[in-house]
Amino acid sequence: MTGTAYYDLSKNPPSFNFVDFLLVAESWCIARGIGAGNLTVAVLPGPRDGFRNDALPPYGKEERMRWLENIVLPMPILLPSCGRPAILGDIPPERQHFGRGEYPIGLRILTRAARENIYPFRAPPDLVAAARAKYGEKYVTITERNTGWWIERTTNLEEWRIVARELEKVGYRVVLIPDGTKADRPIDGFTTDPEAGCKVLPRAALYAGAAMNFGIPSGPMWLAMFMGAPLIMCKMLTNEPPTMTGSFTAAGIPPGSQMPNARPRQRFLWGPERAADILDAFAHIA
Repeated sequence: MTGTAYYDLSKNPPSFNFVDFLLVAESWCIARGIGAGNLTVAVLPGPRDGFRNDALPPYGKEERMRWLENIVLPMPILLPSCGRPAILGDIPPERQHFGRGEYPIGLRILTRAARENIYPFRAPPDLVAAARAKYGEKYVTITERNTGWWIERTTNLEEWRIVARELEKVGYRVVLIPDGTKADRPIDGFTTDPEAGCKVLPRAALYAGAAMNFGIPSGPMWLAMFMGAPLIMCKMLTNEPPTMTGSFTAAGIPPGSQMPNARPRQRFLWGPERAADILDAFAHIA
């Protein structure tokens, strides 16, 4: 059994929200008996320079194209039901298909996948081996969010520097994955991986090989969660979308709770980024 999933750029952004879409695609495949390697993912161009006609981020044709090429098109490699890059452009559908004109994005999509016990993403083993060869068998990642929009949802690097120094004292290598909007800049006090900051496959490999992945809610961290990778996500609540109390409650994750069917060593910390709380949570998980 085969099928086609269309990601429509007239409705959707070329961003890590593609995680949500691929979770819907996996659920769709399971319901229809579409097995490993039998899903084709096609990305349909939108009306404005190939993207949707809006004033939302990412901004500008060049930046949107960079996100499309580095994040969206390669990501289906991580989905076993597909296992290869997305095709850019309209293609004839298989008999079974979905997605054209749809907007399958949001916290409800994530929690629905979790309730269905769908945690499907897998990094290529050779890339995971390369990450461990680069950083050793005992490293952790910190995912930075610093896009310049929805600025309340910006990583507090001062607290994470404290976390990093304490973890280094007990033998961990700490790798900061910088925000992809400015991945090449040096960040004082951290080893950064600019390639992982920009490109989804090296990022996924780092997550898969890490002893722990730290961060605040963001598309990349949701990818890590649905890879089943070890994860501590904090500062779950802000006054900006989608990390508002009402958003989580409406999605079925009341503040203070955990993700349904969360994998071992995955945990939400609902409070702010406080080094002491993060280190305490890690000590009880590690």
